[in-house]
Amino acid sequence: MKKNFSNFLVFWVLSANVGAMTFEQALRTAESQSIDLRRALLAAEIAQADARVADYEDSLKATFNASVADYRPKDRQTIAALANKDRVASFTLSRSVLDFGRHTARMQQVTGTKEVKDLSAEELHDSLNYRLSRAYSLVAVTGALKTLAEGQVRVAEGRLKQQAANYRHGLRTESDWIAAQVDLGKAQIMLKKAMDDDLLNRLALARLLGMSRQEIAEASFPFPADSSTYAAKLADRVRSWNSFLPTTTVRRLQREQLALTAERDLMIASKRPTLGLALVAQKAGPRDGEWNDRYTGQLTLNWDLPWTGQSREEEQRITLRQQDVKLAIEGETQDRSDKALNANQVFSAAESQFRALGEQQQLTKRLLLLVKQRYESGKASALEVAAAESDHINNTLEQIRQLGVMIVAAIDSSEAKGEKDVGQFFSSTMGWGQD
Repeated sequence: MKKNFSNFLVFWVLSANVGAMTFEQALRTAESQSIDLRRALLAAEIAQADARVADYEDSLKATFNASVADYRPKDRQTIAALANKDRVASFTLSRSVLDFGRHTARMQQVTGTKEVKDLSAEELHDSLNYRLSRAYSLVAVTGALKTLAEGQVRVAEGRLKQQAANYRHGLRTESDWIAAQVDLGKAQIMLKKAMDDDLLNRLALARLLGMSRQEIAEASFPFPADSSTYAAKLADRVRSWNSFLPTTTVRRLQREQLALTAERDLMIASKRPTLGLALVAQKAGPRDGEWNDRYTGQLTLNWDLPWTGQSREEEQRITLRQQDVKLAIEGETQDRSDKALNANQVFSAAESQFRALGEQQQLTKRLLLLVKQRYESGKASALEVAAAESDHINNTLEQIRQLGVMIVAAIDSSEAKGEKDVGQFFSSTMGWGQD
């Protein structure tokens, strides 16, 4: 057969891109389906509500009290003379005049908690973004491999049909016919493996998108038409990251440190006295008598005296928590450095393999063409054609696999370096899904 199968992948990309799920669409779907992300956003809203409530703690307070007291002496002979019921009703307006920084520390604490919750939601969103990008790229790669394997099966089936006819007419030997059967079997085995890998990756992506098995099986995903151009742009993008940007995790941990400092300030302020002012309007009197009005102004001093050593223990507890957060920041920084180094090494190795395979691709393509010409002139056997075509297709498959390794390594590197825009890897400017 004269069909050059190396162009089949390009044909698949051009046909599959119609109605294909873009990364932006997948990300929006994953965000709407993630229960953890929705809970994190809800926790941030709750923290915001707590901050609004805390702001009222220092405002003017109004209190109404009413009571009835029944007095009965123990001596029954004097019950009739002394038994009585008093009625008391009072209305009080009170406000703290001087709290020695307690309310300010309280507001700093709730504000810090709110910011930590906001960053936690952002951190969870970043994590979802990276996880989705990996799953999305794997599905795109295995989909390309599966389509390539399907085309190879069709080529092998056509060759087998041709060899069977040639053998029946005595134009080819039995070995050529059997070689075509072996070639078809290899292609079918390769397709089965590609289909299994594609299914596993699609199911992993379906869990993030909340899609059923049938829905994810019917979905299509774009892939770069020109893998060499895409790989070159990807390499340029990865090498442009020369520094580490602060990740959301580090920013959250740093904000937790500030929140703990505010908590310490609040703890210290709570041990100080509070000076308050109250205005009381009271009506009191016996049940059968008249009401007596009384208006008073009160200046109150409240001071909760701590137990000996309590403040010291509470401060030590906060200090230990601050040390824990500091160690978490150091661990995160070290993990990022190690992850970036490993990702860059994997990317460089895959890029080197990809380039070598690209050079080999030109040779295998040329060899396949020459062997087919010799076969058509009767100077080569079907075994030679099958071997040359096998080398060419295996080289193409391995090049796609190495491109997939490069994409995942680039995502790992972007996560370690603090680059959040992983959607750039699947954009048209990079050549993703474009001819």
